[in-house]
Amino acid sequence: AILVTAHIGSFETAIAVLTSYTKNIHVVYLHDYLGTFDKIRENVRRRLGVIDEPVDRGMETWLRLRDALDSGHVVLMQGDRVQEGQQGMETLFFGRKAMVPSGPLKLASMTGSCLVPVYCLRRADHKFELFLEEPIDVPVGRIDDPATAPAQRALIESMEKIIRKDPSQWLAVHQMWQETE
Repeated sequence: AILVTAHIGSFETAIAVLTSYTKNIHVVYLHDYLGTFDKIRENVRRRLGVIDEPVDRGMETWLRLRDALDSGHVVLMQGDRVQEGQQGMETLFFGRKAMVPSGPLKLASMTGSCLVPVYCLRRADHKFELFLEEPIDVPVGRIDDPATAPAQRALIESMEKIIRKDPSQWLAVHQMWQETE
């Protein structure tokens, strides 16, 4: 399965919880321009036993992710904003045109894996709550095929629902909406 999350709540806490269910988690990420942050993140993930998959390594990473999914491993990806060097696809997000990463849909379509939205929010009592949504089936084929549109829409609606639940936890620090004329 490909677990897809948004930049909301506590990503690393979600990873820690998920490792209690499986040890075969591959986390797709983009190297941070702050080397110190990368070192902290890598140290935490190494202790958790997850496998880092840097998206900026291109085809090498895609082949490793395909092989991981073929071996029954889990891949965890972000789905709410396009990072530098990533490919995106235009969609409606909160009723406005936005670019979202095409990677989750592309990988699912390429491997026959389902998408599972997952989020980890901090509650008012300072504990965390993990949300696992229903799996989203993605037809095998090209992502620009109209048959994949319902899967993309379902993923976007899941992210919108969790962001509406507590918008203060959404880390939307980058411009994601496209300018309208």
